[in-house]
Amino acid sequence: MRMRLTIILFFACIVVFTSTVSAVCADSSKGSPKIENAHGNTDTVAQSIKITQDMKDWIVKHFDPKVRGEYLSVSELEDQKGKYFLELLSGNGKVLRRRVMRSASEAKSILKEINDGTPLINYIDKIIYGDRKVNKTRVYNNSQKNSVGIGQKLLKPKKINKTNNPISSTNNLSASSKRSAGNQYNGYPEGVGQTSVTTIERQPVASLQQGSTNKTHKETAANDTRETNKDKILEDTRTQTNNLESKITNTRSELTKKAEAGEADAEFRMGLMYAKGEGVKKNYVEAAKWFRKAAEKGGANAQCGLGFMYAKGLGVSKNYFEAIKWYRMAADQGHKKAKNQLTLLKKAINADVNKKDKNGFTLLHLAAAKGNPETIKIMLESGADIASKDKDGRTSLHIAVIKGELEAIKVLLDHGADVEVKDKDGMKPLHLAAGIGNPETIKTMLESGADIESKDKGGWTSLHVAVLEGELEAIKELLDCGANIESKNKDGRTSLHIAVLEGELEAIKELLDCGADVEVKDKDGWTPLHLAATKGNPETIKIMLESGADIESKAKGGRTSLHLAGLNGELEASKELLDHGADVEVKDKDGWTPLHLAATKGNPETIKIMLDHGADVELKDKNGWTPLHLAAAKGYPETIKTMLEYGADIESKDKDGSTPLNLAVLRGELEVTKKLLDHGADIETKDKDGRTPLLTAVFKGKLEAIKVLLDHGADVEVKNKDGMKPLHLAAIFGEPEVIKVLLVHGADLESKDSEGFTALMFASDLGHTAIVRILTASKHVIK
Repeated sequence: MRMRLTIILFFACIVVFTSTVSAVCADSSKGSPKIENAHGNTDTVAQSIKITQDMKDWIVKHFDPKVRGEYLSVSELEDQKGKYFLELLSGNGKVLRRRVMRSASEAKSILKEINDGTPLINYIDKIIYGDRKVNKTRVYNNSQKNSVGIGQKLLKPKKINKTNNPISSTNNLSASSKRSAGNQYNGYPEGVGQTSVTTIERQPVASLQQGSTNKTHKETAANDTRETNKDKILEDTRTQTNNLESKITNTRSELTKKAEAGEADAEFRMGLMYAKGEGVKKNYVEAAKWFRKAAEKGGANAQCGLGFMYAKGLGVSKNYFEAIKWYRMAADQGHKKAKNQLTLLKKAINADVNKKDKNGFTLLHLAAAKGNPETIKIMLESGADIASKDKDGRTSLHIAVIKGELEAIKVLLDHGADVEVKDKDGMKPLHLAAGIGNPETIKTMLESGADIESKDKGGWTSLHVAVLEGELEAIKELLDCGANIESKNKDGRTSLHIAVLEGELEAIKELLDCGADVEVKDKDGWTPLHLAATKGNPETIKIMLESGADIESKAKGGRTSLHLAGLNGELEASKELLDHGADVEVKDKDGWTPLHLAATKGNPETIKIMLDHGADVELKDKNGWTPLHLAAAKGYPETIKTMLEYGADIESKDKDGSTPLNLAVLRGELEVTKKLLDHGADIETKDKDGRTPLLTAVFKGKLEAIKVLLDHGADVEVKNKDGMKPLHLAAIFGEPEVIKVLLVHGADLESKDSEGFTALMFASDLGHTAIVRILTASKHVIK
């Protein structure tokens, strides 16, 4: 009779548990469409557990990926409690497969590991013990010490009045009676092991007072029967659970194949599977990936799920705008959950809509960059400041224009965005639109009142910017809308100057076709042809000349395009100009011809082409320098060689009487010095001050040049116009190393200048003690 009563109570508790779980699931999936069981008969899943139809449905819902995938809403993505609790009750779930929990405390401990301390732990106590407290002492039957189920603890009996109770201590009980008492209060009804746990009413303590031998034997037999039933139920439950897991594995494999084949529904279910970690390791990145695939195919559930991932930053970077986008797409399909989430998200945005990040961006800036007009509207409805600027002084309109988001631009303009606002460089949205090169954006800006001739801090108009970026369509749009083709920036340059400088051939042609002035000059007097020569683009030069450019036009320094081509060593540009008849002998204000300028760059090929076109290699500038002087001073040995091959005079002197060798020594150009000496330059030639190359080298302290000259036979005793020799000059300028080299090459210690001073006297008077020691020591050695 007691066993029957216990079984009845057990099933009553199961019904209570089922009702509780059903209520929770119903609340979490409110509003979702109910899905029929896709796998037919599910009776075998729950037969051995003997539970109600509601619990059968619950098992299918939480264990079958196909059903679960469509049934659960986004808010239940992390709801694993029901699944793990069922596994806990069965004692054979994935997490607990290798062991049977031996106590309620162990069950609670494992459940805490699984659920990270969720309130479900409290449900365990309630289902096992009801509202009663648990005795700290475990009681085991001799026959089941190694197979005790969940919650196998002795329930604390009511207190017994020791004065009225003839048996006030367990010491008065026999061993068998003690075992019987333990089994009677072990917290389980008859026939129930780990497959089910419930609470029972306390048994009267009076049943322990008799302690008769016959009753003890009967209870022992009942316990044996109970253990047999318990083992059978446990084994059946394990078998059913294994079958269910096998079925789930097969279903998951089939689902993966369908998802990989591009089925939207399967992709969504895969996303749920990864998000919930059911059957696979929880992975939000994978979940977001599958949600996205399904969302892009138009699945409202997937769109809502992806919006949730973005809103929470799960598997993707947290992004309100992406969240809004996907929520709105789902909401437009009537998805109630998405509508609710969108409302909540708007409220969250209101709190910090004008807050700026480290770059000065507000949410409206970011929304403009994304270009979603609906998101922008939400931002503006939430109080976003449409005039707020980032650290570069740019508003949301600037940003939308930079990104080329036309619809976003229109929304901002419709909401009063200032089309004439300037950033820190003075650039307006129209400048940026021109740089992006979108004709529609330019047209929208102009229709909204943008000033087509407005200039930034550098004096650049929108047309200048469009030309700079080579945006041909933008150029055409601006010109069609009346942009001034001759407008100049602060450097005095027009759009044609800029186009030539950037080498934008199509822009050049478009501007010329629209009447651009080919002879216009900037503040330095440079025409577009000057710039073309500087950049060295023969095709541009050709276009300029064909359009009527003056090939001999001079800039402020008197330089023509050929001068500039030579100055920059532009071989092809020089050739193009010369082929079109450029004057190769023309001089600038300093008397330099194009060949002079070419010599300063040391390009033998450019020099050759000029010489081949008749350039005079002996022409001198205002200082009397020939191109050879310039090449020597700049240190170009190969250019020296080329010019000498074309007949340059190696002994030509400038106004100061210096030859190319003098200049090479003066500048310390050793390779040029050697090259000139090898070609027969006069090593003893003197300038107006009577200085030979050696005297010049000593005067400048050029030690290596001194060595080269001495090695080539320079006279160590040569005098300048004051009668000073190299040793005198070295002593005066305090060059110990030069003194040593000169002494080694035979300089006379006792030699005097025109006033009777020796090198030692100069060194002593000037306090050059190191030189005094060298000269004194050398004097003693000579004596």
